[in-house]
Amino acid sequence: MDKTIDFSAVDRLIEASYPQLEADVLRLVSIPSVEMEPQPGMPFGPEIARAVDCALEISSKLGFVGSNVDGYCAVADLPGLNPEQVGILGHLDVVPAEGQVWTTPPFAPQVRQGRIYGRGVVDDKGPLLAAMYGAWALREAGLVCNRSVRFIMGCNEESGCNCVKYYLSKYDPPACGFTPDASFPVVIGEKGIVHFRLRQAWPIAGSAPFSLLCAQAGAAANVVPAMAEARLRGDATALPPLPDGIVLREEADALVLCATGIGAHASTPEEGENALSRLVAYLAQIDVAPQGVSAFLQRAVQWSRLDDYTGAGLGIADADAQSSSTLVCSSLRLSAQDGELGFDLRFPVSCSAEEVVCRLKQLAADNHMELELTHVAEPLFLGEKNRLGETLLRVYREITGDMHAPLVIGGGTYAKEIPGFVAFGPELADAPMLCHQADEYMECAHLLRCAKIYARAIYELAK
Repeated sequence: MDKTIDFSAVDRLIEASYPQLEADVLRLVSIPSVEMEPQPGMPFGPEIARAVDCALEISSKLGFVGSNVDGYCAVADLPGLNPEQVGILGHLDVVPAEGQVWTTPPFAPQVRQGRIYGRGVVDDKGPLLAAMYGAWALREAGLVCNRSVRFIMGCNEESGCNCVKYYLSKYDPPACGFTPDASFPVVIGEKGIVHFRLRQAWPIAGSAPFSLLCAQAGAAANVVPAMAEARLRGDATALPPLPDGIVLREEADALVLCATGIGAHASTPEEGENALSRLVAYLAQIDVAPQGVSAFLQRAVQWSRLDDYTGAGLGIADADAQSSSTLVCSSLRLSAQDGELGFDLRFPVSCSAEEVVCRLKQLAADNHMELELTHVAEPLFLGEKNRLGETLLRVYREITGDMHAPLVIGGGTYAKEIPGFVAFGPELADAPMLCHQADEYMECAHLLRCAKIYARAIYELAK
């Protein structure tokens, strides 16, 4: 980091503006910007469109020159001495909070005990605004950079990144940049990702002591389900004993089995407990019609074990020196006609998506099931010797004194979408991952520290 630059004025500006930063985070987080059905001019639905308007209003207040890119994303610029750009690429969409138990409503954010709670405060609205305030403080302190600074605020990072693809159809990419959407000190590799579904129809109805009416679990492909439910018809007294985590509710026309677990990001399944796994393990003990359901449930038990998240159950576990595979059965749908399981697979950086997909196709064929691929992303691995990663690592270490090594993560970020980008913060390397979980929060002191880190990082990249 440039030792000739005095950042004390920048830090004072960030500290003085922190109450407004916090208020803006609360305002943006209060918008339930979950992707919905498109509407005219709103390709990802009205709530995400509201988040775009709010983010542009905040950036305008800070002196950025902003524009809405046809509802797919928003941009906010601070001009430098030349038009070449450094990019900060964050997202305004969030995963659903349905199926999770929050102590306070996820979209009624609040500050308590030095923490800001709310869906999206970590992923990704809080760090995005922290970086914006950091860039604002640079300009206010008179540190004009050679490169211009462009914030790109995407709208469907959680479900496909079509927002960035659309952006790149309209604009050239920035020369380099970062996405504040992972962990510190800096991310130099991201596992590949495949989201897929396996589907099977039941051949005939058949008969059994219990009849399946329906079952479901999962709110998003990249979330460990915290709740799962099945509806049966039969004699409740004939059910096996209920294990911990499953309760029975008797209704006039159905027996309702409700399983609970702990939600987590699918890239860190060890931090959660899969309610779907718990439910199918119980259902597999029951003689249930239609014919074919029981065999399907036995496979589901093998493929979604609570005690294994490596992919070994499907025969697709892999590992290399940098990373290893994880597999989460993240959705379930059963009806009287057919069944479907959805999965989130993260595979090592040395593997290719083509190789993984080939194995999944063989798996589906061997089990007489239909395979649907809903998202495929190649891994990213830059190695420790890359100039961008080295710069950001140096900035982070000089500010914090934290000497953690660069990371290879299971999460997938915008860094895969634009060459010359890496993920940089906001979570700490040894801290539990909070995004996608109930009671997502960010420490107020850490939000302030992130603004200071991002200010220096932007200056180093843009100078």
